[in-house]
Amino acid sequence: MKRLINLAVVILAAIALLSNAACKPYLEKLDEESKKKQISADINDRVEELMQNAKVFAQSESYKLAAEEYRTIIADYPEFGAIAEVYYNLSQMQLAMDDRDAQIKTLHEVTARIPNHSRALFDLSEAYFSKGNYAKAEEFALLARDASPDDTAPVQLLERIRSKRQGLD
Repeated sequence: MKRLINLAVVILAAIALLSNAACKPYLEKLDEESKKKQISADINDRVEELMQNAKVFAQSESYKLAAEEYRTIIADYPEFGAIAEVYYNLSQMQLAMDDRDAQIKTLHEVTARIPNHSRALFDLSEAYFSKGNYAKAEEFALLARDASPDDTAPVQLLERIRSKRQGLD
């Protein structure tokens, strides 16, 4: 009987060793997944902190500081899931600082990532309109209208653009 118990203990120990060996890759993978999740959570926390800082700066009309926070996100976390919105927010700071050339460039970054981003398309139309480029303004107003058919703002802007163009012809 004692021998049978010893044999059972040896068999159970062998099973435990085999189980650990079989589970080791899974446990390592699980450990890697945990690390990835933690890194992702850390990135999201950092981006959220920068976004909050930018929002506070913008509310206090410190547009340059807000823009710097957005640029930090773009430079340090280019793979951030909502990076198009970060670019869009940066474009709003550039508008507030009356830097239309930078705003246009940034808005093109938004539409490169989200082609039917109706706000970015509308803002591009307004930016080109303010610079006197009525052909580009009309092009983007049409795209904004198509991207958001229920929004009347692009239609109104199209009327202003066409009126201005007729006055020039």
